Amino acid sequence: MKDIPADGNSSTSPAAGKRRWLRMVYKTAGALSILGGGGVVLHAILTHREKKRLRPVGRMIEVGGCMMHMLATGDGGPTVILEPGACGYFGVWEWVQQEVGKYTRVVSYDRAGLGFSEKSGGKRDAVSMARELDEMLRSAGERPPYILVGHSFGGLLVMAYAQLFPQNTAGLVLVDPWHPDQIERSPELRKQLRNFRNFFHAAAAASHLGIMRVTDLLSMMTEGLSEYERTRARMFFVSPHHLKSSARELDAWKETTDQTRSIHFGDLPVLILSAAEPQVEWVQQFHVMHQEMLGLSARAAHRIIPGVEHLNFITRRENAQHVSRAILEFIADETRPSDDQVSRS
Repeated sequence: MKDIPADGNSSTSPAAGKRRWLRMVYKTAGALSILGGGGVVLHAILTHREKKRLRPVGRMIEVGGCMMHMLATGDGGPTVILEPGACGYFGVWEWVQQEVGKYTRVVSYDRAGLGFSEKSGGKRDAVSMARELDEMLRSAGERPPYILVGHSFGGLLVMAYAQLFPQNTAGLVLVDPWHPDQIERSPELRKQLRNFRNFFHAAAAASHLGIMRVTDLLSMMTEGLSEYERTRARMFFVSPHHLKSSARELDAWKETTDQTRSIHFGDLPVLILSAAEPQVEWVQQFHVMHQEMLGLSARAAHRIIPGVEHLNFITRRENAQHVSRAILEFIADETRPSDDQVSRS
């Protein structure tokens, strides 16, 4: 690895939440009226143009009979693997990949069915997706060991990978990760997950009519990315292909959580980063569960990052700087010679 440098408000009231949902309802109503006047045809035309203009920026790798999209940048090692959350795609890591790629090798990718990757007929639980990731990395010639970084739902997926392929794993950085027991222990988080899953099923159906294009309901997931990246994200967030695959991943929640519950990684280095905002009950519950996740390893650490929220943790540039810095410090700590090595030399 190259030399690493030294360390260098949103409304949360119930009324504000109600106003946001009302805006979504009004947008949807407007969308339906627009589509009645030929919006379906316009949606089809725009989709065709976007597919011609927005091509994959990385490599397409065959995995289990489908082609998966992977973007690798930078040189050196260990290689950092970036795993997005639910409904995410490689581009949500834009700022992190740019910064970390200055000092070491970084890989972002689209899980099967998301982004530029073709859909898979296989299972969408954590173990199945971890195996697909490993096959993609091997086929692409990306050499382990890897530092695996997972945001949100992606935290469970990199945990599954580390459990399956310990010989390839040098460490884990979990960015505001979901917890295997969160819906059993929190009625609010259980409701959020149920609504999230139902939304993606409904959105996948509505996207055939172009409704998702007019409402732009998922724009909050790209807050802070470059305008070009947000344009690319909008193409995916109106795609039945992308939305249906997102729903399938959440449908396998029980299998995924069963596979990632009661894991212990021995002395594998693990860093857990928590978003501090907003100051509401479910965020505080996340902090408690993240603190408990210190039990994943004898060498686990936990930090709460002030001023950031779950969704914009990696997409807003100033927030992504916290993540990039944490990854680079994590690598530096793990590659620094121990006292015993220094004394023997």
